[in-house]
Amino acid sequence: MADSMNPSENWDDIRYRITRFGLTIVVMAVCFILYYLGFFGTYDGPLNPGNLGQALDARGVDKAHIAWLFMGMFGLLLTWNWIYNAATLLKGKRLTCPAQAPDGGCCGAGVERRKLDDAQGNRHTRFICENGHVSASARFHPVKKGPWSYCMCLALALISGMCVYWI
Repeated sequence: MADSMNPSENWDDIRYRITRFGLTIVVMAVCFILYYLGFFGTYDGPLNPGNLGQALDARGVDKAHIAWLFMGMFGLLLTWNWIYNAATLLKGKRLTCPAQAPDGGCCGAGVERRKLDDAQGNRHTRFICENGHVSASARFHPVKKGPWSYCMCLALALISGMCVYWI
């Protein structure tokens, strides 16, 4: 009895291996470029730590500037999602309908913010969802930090602490 095999499975495996090989070649090329620029410290190039330090010193960069740079990056990484969430809330993005759905749950469809006039001629902000619900409020779904963001935040906090101690 012959084994029935999907003919595209062979090509999927080959495509996967070619993709991984291509990524390996790209990473190797980047490493060669960084090596010959002196990034790893064993080859005399512009990114060699000694040459880089001399170039920064010639431009007047000292330890305090580097400490302020890392502390600024730490502050930016710590607050980027607050800034992004405030901007998206002001623009009226990432809002969903809070109306009751027929199945007992929340509607959850995307909403559009509109200014509507009432019977007395007053303008009010109303949120109209894709399903036709009109509401005075909408639910905002903020972007939350993930584990990689917290790892980067911790790393920059440690680097900032070392730079402050270094000064």
